[in-house]
Amino acid sequence: MSAVFKLAKFCRNVGLVSNIAKRTLSTTQTSITRNPPPCTFHPLLQNDWVCPKPDPVKLPIRITPEIKSPHDILWIPPLTEPPTDREMIDPISINEERKEAVRLIVIRRKKMKKHKLKKLRKKLKYERAKVRQRRELKKEKEFQAILIAQCKEAEAFSAEKYVADKLKAYTEKPPVPFHLTDEYKELLRLKDLRLNVNFYKK
Repeated sequence: MSAVFKLAKFCRNVGLVSNIAKRTLSTTQTSITRNPPPCTFHPLLQNDWVCPKPDPVKLPIRITPEIKSPHDILWIPPLTEPPTDREMIDPISINEERKEAVRLIVIRRKKMKKHKLKKLRKKLKYERAKVRQRRELKKEKEFQAILIAQCKEAEAFSAEKYVADKLKAYTEKPPVPFHLTDEYKELLRLKDLRLNVNFYKK
């Protein structure tokens, strides 16, 4: 404790205590009375080209234009309904419909038919080509079948047999004609019996 008192006494004699007290008082006063120092930024950050500032926000302005009638005419529709006391007259029931440009209508129908036919042919082009191809293939197959049959008949042809058949036909006795046979005579007799009722046997 004696050392502390000695140090305090020495400081009082030298004048250090008053200076320390003044400093403490001055710092407290400045901290109370003065504003804090302003915040400083780097000069590059303050340049608008390097770090551009955002544009200030502007609220939209709503403009409602007035709608005016031409020549400043003010018209208010009537609130009352029109009178319904009048008698309603039915239209005339006479059929007086006239056909204008009848020939043009006929020409238009013909052209429309032709146009529809063109569209149908264009639509069914490939389907009809398939049908035509099937028909031609069928004809070709039938023609080939006939040719194959003729080739087989030609391969099976025998000249010896053909000559023998012809000689046999020439050497054989020709058959009796029908009008000279007994059967034909009997038919004629029966026909005469039917026609001649007074027929009698001799």
